[in-house]
Amino acid sequence: MGSTVSGSISCFGEDVPIYRIIKNKGEGHAEKKANILCGDSQNLVTMAMRGKIPKEVQQIFDKYIQNNVRSLKKPAAVQMLVSEFSLSEEQANDMFENFDKDKNGIMSLNEFRAFYMCAGANAQAIVTKFQELDADGSGKLDLEEARAGLQSMKTATGRALEDKEIDFFLQTTAGEDNVIDLGHFTNLLYRLKLYKSPPPPKEGIKKF
Repeated sequence: MGSTVSGSISCFGEDVPIYRIIKNKGEGHAEKKANILCGDSQNLVTMAMRGKIPKEVQQIFDKYIQNNVRSLKKPAAVQMLVSEFSLSEEQANDMFENFDKDKNGIMSLNEFRAFYMCAGANAQAIVTKFQELDADGSGKLDLEEARAGLQSMKTATGRALEDKEIDFFLQTTAGEDNVIDLGHFTNLLYRLKLYKSPPPPKEGIKKF
């Protein structure tokens, strides 16, 4: 059985297949697998770290650097996110942890660019939407809260997501604890903004 692809995510100019049927040679049967290139927040950061730095990104970042070091330690980066984007300290911490690609406790200019591309001037609108969905006020979305949110959202082409697509977005966004924090929610909204695929096939693809 060969590979079959149906549906794709347009992620930073690259079309990425959602559903891929891969032959399992060892057991002789087909395995359905989601391609999560754009579902991984670290891949989003990596792909955003390309091209020329926008002037406004450079200007904001330069306000917080010291001794011409082109990176910010976590306290300075959190202060920048609080001051420039009106985030609470907890929200800024979530954003920092999500966009600190190499987990070294430092935000590089490229990592900040990735945050700016995904949130930027929309940071407060993202926070407001997150808080609307966070019914229990825990500061994180469980899968049911996130599912309810996705059911009310539209793709880049203006259509509602189907159940299979909602399952995919949940699987590729939630952490090991099956919850979604503000940083991952920001990535989710950015992916959704870029998502231009037609509806997935009605038959032949099981829920994740």
